[in-house]
This record gives sequence, C-alpha cells and structure tokens, in this order.
Amino acid sequence: LAIRSRVYLYSARKLFNGNDLYKGVIDKYGNPLFPTVYDEKKWETAAQAAKDVIDMNIYGLVGADGTDPYGSLHDLYTTVGPVNSVTEMIFSRIVSAYNWGIAATPRMARSRAYGSFGPTQKLVDAFAMANGRYPITGYTDGDQARPIIDPDAGYSESGFSKFKHPIYGDELETFKMYQNREPRFYVNVFWSGMTWHGANKKTANVQFYFNGNSGPGKSHNYPPTGYLAHKFTNPSIDTSTGNYGYLDFPVFRYAEILLNYVEALNEYDPSNADITLYLNMIRKRAGVPDIEEVYPDAAGDQAKMRELIRRERQVELCFENLRYFDTRTWMTAETDNNMPVYGMNISAKDHKANGEFWQRVICKYDGGRDGNRVFTKRCYLFPISQEELDRVKCTQNYGW
Repeated sequence: LAIRSRVYLYSARKLFNGNDLYKGVIDKYGNPLFPTVYDEKKWETAAQAAKDVIDMNIYGLVGADGTDPYGSLHDLYTTVGPVNSVTEMIFSRIVSAYNWGIAATPRMARSRAYGSFGPTQKLVDAFAMANGRYPITGYTDGDQARPIIDPDAGYSESGFSKFKHPIYGDELETFKMYQNREPRFYVNVFWSGMTWHGANKKTANVQFYFNGNSGPGKSHNYPPTGYLAHKFTNPSIDTSTGNYGYLDFPVFRYAEILLNYVEALNEYDPSNADITLYLNMIRKRAGVPDIEEVYPDAAGDQAKMRELIRRERQVELCFENLRYFDTRTWMTAETDNNMPVYGMNISAKDHKANGEFWQRVICKYDGGRDGNRVFTKRCYLFPISQEELDRVKCTQNYGW
C-alpha cells in the first residue's frame, strides 16, 4: 500500500499528468506514449492510496506528542525496529551503519573516516526557525549568495554570538545563521567548529577549512560544502572501536505517507481540514508550531499551501533519496537543480568568527571543478540506449 501511495502520487504530478512537453512523443502508430490531458482525478486516487495506509492504524510517528523532538528523532534514526511500541518504518533496509558512519564522520574524529557527505547550502536554508517560519523565501535572480530573508522569521546571517547546541549542550561562538533553528536542523546538519560526540569521547573544533583537520588540502576526505550530514549518526556509540551499530534505513516511512496525503488533497480539495490536521502531526513531532498558526493565510490557499508542503517534504525527508524524484515529478528541477551548488568557503584558511569561511560560495571539488549543475528539459527522463532503439525500434525519450 505504501508503494501504491508513492506511485499514484508521482503519476498525479505534473511530469506524468498532461505534461505539454511530451505531447509529441508518440509510438510508430501515432499513439501518445504519455498522458496528454490533465486529470484531476489522479490526485483523488493518490490521496485515497495514502489514506488506505493511514486507515490501517498500524503505523505512527515516533514522539508524536512533540514533547521531546530531539530524543524522538534520534531514536527514530538510530533504532532498529519500533521505538516505544511505535512503528514508523513501513519498509526499511537494515544494514551495518559502517558505510554511512565513516562518510558522515569528520576525518579528524576517527582513524578511518571520510567525512564527505556534504549538505548543500540550499538544504541548510530550507529548515525553519524555532518559531516555525522558513527564513529563506528565495534568492535574488536565483543567486544563492543573495538570499531573500523573511523579516518575520527572526533570522540573521550577520555576526556570531555564544550559542548552546540544543542536542549536545556545547556553548560555542556560533554563526547566527545556525541559531534558533528548528530541531530537525540540528539533527541533520553539522557545521565547522562544532564538537564531535561519540560515546564517552568528544573531539572539539572540527575544521572544514583549507588545511583544517577535516577540510581540504591535506586529504581528499572532506565535505565540499563545509557541512556534514548528521542524520542517522549515533553519538552513543564509540565508533573508534570499529563498532558502528546498525542502520534501519527508511525506504517507506509513515511521515512520507502523511505528506503524500496532504499534497494530494491540496491539489483537488484545498479546503479539506485533513490538510492541516496531518501536516501538523509532522510539525508537532518536529517541535514547531502548527502551520496555520505560523502562516494563517495559507489554510485554504492552494498555491501557498503547496509551497509549504513541498518545503516540509524537503526537510522532513532529507537524505532519504526522495528529493531527487520530487523535483523531477513536480517539474521544478529546471530551477531547483539547474544552478550551482553553494556552501561555505572551504578555501578559507581558518573559520574564525566573521572570517572568510562564513561566506556563501560556489563549491569547488577535487581537480578544480566547480559545483555548477545543469538541468534542461530533456533531463527529466533518461535517454534510451541506441542498442535498445535498434533492437526493438522504440521511441526515444524527449530531447535525446
């Protein structure tokens, strides 16, 4: 049923629901190979498919009452199986956490650590503030070096001050960009200067700048964005002994089903009360206020709610292999993926407060390649190989 929910949702989205781009893609008999007319009924079908999972009453959100979002999210991402009798993982892949662990651990913290899983600046920007508002509403002319800041969010990219990390309790001079963000931010993002925690061992001052202890210059093992992905890491395990525990990696989990449901509902019945009801379940567990409390003008407004639902998917499901498909099936990839990858300035020689490190720059990779990404209309589908075209005389995908 969870598979049905995802597939029906993808089918209802723009890429496969009356997309004008593919109207000329036909078979040898002249029949269209893609739906040529928009069908709103697809959204109703997708909503019902998600509701079928909800109505089983088998699954739930870990920490649904929202009293301890940090503990709940930690337990969800580091526990194999149900948490306190709550099953959020519908279908998962249980593997050793070694491969994820060494890629998400800064180089200086372990004798074997690659420290290379780098969240983009765009993802860092996506998380809400503690008050539930999203601080970055867009970018001037699409340039991520010039973010458009919501003046009501309480967000600043100017200066440093003492800030106590809400999970680890370390009080350090911290860039204001990272202060007073929602709990999911601190669960997912590790930035330069933080202390790495592992069991009874703490490693202070992780450095992602040039020639820093976990940055470029001395090694190829570093995050090119100046951030590390922190989700799925378990600070209670001493990985220096080679024990990384197990990872219960979500393929389908209940939070996705709720997001599927509210997205589909909003597209054909935007005044349906279930939209805020189920979206707020996810926000409550994450420790942020209800959506209509923060954005009172969004309830019933299809366009505004659509953007808020998409932002929730981006942060709630990050690092779970879904964003790639979301931007394609929404057909937003020409904007979302057709731009440079930004991060902090890892070419800087230190990360002192207010220094050059804390600047939005286009990422540079080994060999001098920059982080420019290009996504054109033909990129929504892969090309069919010439061998297959010759073998069965089939139609090539658009643009190839």
